[in-house]
Amino acid sequence: KYNDWEMKGVPPCVELGPKDMEKKQVVVVSRVDRKTKINVEWKAFDTEIPRLLDAFQTGLYNRAKADLDAHTKQVTKWDDFMNALDGRNIALVPWCGDAKCEKNIKTRSGTWADEQETRRAAAAGKVADISHEDVNEAGEKVEKLTGAAKSLCIPFEQPNLPAGTLCIGCAAAATTWCLFGRSY
Repeated sequence: KYNDWEMKGVPPCVELGPKDMEKKQVVVVSRVDRKTKINVEWKAFDTEIPRLLDAFQTGLYNRAKADLDAHTKQVTKWDDFMNALDGRNIALVPWCGDAKCEKNIKTRSGTWADEQETRRAAAAGKVADISHEDVNEAGEKVEKLTGAAKSLCIPFEQPNLPAGTLCIGCAAAATTWCLFGRSY
């Protein structure tokens, strides 16, 4: 079934019909862009498919990397941190490395987000819904951002951390850059 393999993430779809049998070829359709169709002769199939798979992998990786880079914001101030998270980004922030501070960041960011939701609702004359559930345009319940940020990882490749940089959570001396984001 076509959709089963697409859901499993298999990038090429190999089509073989009666006309293809006559021409001794297959049609390879890219599930990456859904536009690319390539006729591959049977005798070249074993060399062409690995080449196409490499091209699909490179394309998928480049697209994912560009999306990650576009949604990673390096910030050093709390308000900028929260604005980055509100923009559905992940934030690269200076951090002291302390687990208590990490928990404090999660608590403060969750409280801050709930307060923002309450202010927005009050400005619109409504009661705030901080249940972390929302309804999409089709009327289906979907989970919305929790508001609470959590640490994701400490990147191997670290930007320069200038001396005297303060942790975004507790204002102690930062020891590393850390990625924080929200759960969905």
